[in-house]
Amino acid sequence: DHSRPILLTGETQADKSVQLAARTSGIIGQLEVKEGQQVAAGAVILRLEGEDLKAAVETAQAALAQRTQELKADEQLAKSGHMADLQLLGVRSAEAAAKAALAQAQAAADKLVLRAPFAGVVDSTAVEQGQWVQPGTPVAELLALDPIVVRAAVNEQDVSDVSVGSKAKVSLVDGRTFTGTVRYVSRLGQKVTRTYPVEIALANPDGRIPAGMTAQVTLFAPPVKAVTVPRSAITLSENGALGLRTVGADDVAQFTPVKLVDDTPGGLVLSGVPAGVRIIV
Repeated sequence: DHSRPILLTGETQADKSVQLAARTSGIIGQLEVKEGQQVAAGAVILRLEGEDLKAAVETAQAALAQRTQELKADEQLAKSGHMADLQLLGVRSAEAAAKAALAQAQAAADKLVLRAPFAGVVDSTAVEQGQWVQPGTPVAELLALDPIVVRAAVNEQDVSDVSVGSKAKVSLVDGRTFTGTVRYVSRLGQKVTRTYPVEIALANPDGRIPAGMTAQVTLFAPPVKAVTVPRSAITLSENGALGLRTVGADDVAQFTPVKLVDDTPGGLVLSGVPAGVRIIV
């Protein structure tokens, strides 16, 4: 059983990378992170000053409480027949409007706090505490490095032998070697290079593998039954087919066509040789 190695050159990249930006305008009251810091999903990145928005939430809460109490009282009056249904409908509408106003005020206040969308490391920060920012102002770059991804490209001759879930050997430029898993194989080839992008995921719980590092990737084609022979044993038939001279059970030499699977320092790896025959070398 021989699995032909497929050699590629790639680069380590973050599994996720995002440029966090301010969601509303204001002065940065608290910058909760610094460069190189690990953060959990949902962790606070910064808080903007916004007393007016916080006050608007409190006002909306008070207005809703008032409308709720009014509705309760009016429903009692309606049950006793002292209020028309049309008037009660107006009170219910007023309560619904108060709920909508509270939701709108809370949404505006929530924009004062910027949170991490996923767990990762803060690679860089672009603002300082006390700085005025506007919506869309870059705040920090967040990278997810576990798993880290090696992105490479496989040629069109080999892409059919690469599948999601297969193992891959990754050697970094600093000499470290890891075992990863193919998690993506593109089905759309690049027009210029005629190659197909692939991604190999590597476990990186401690973050020791940085993004942007050159990597040598070895993928393995599905195993096939094969035999390794010296190059000198290869011959051609009268019609030019590649093959070997073999001897069967009848001790008669014959030509056996073969297919080249791999070229290794130990010789040529060939398939198509029937089991049990002797090869003339």
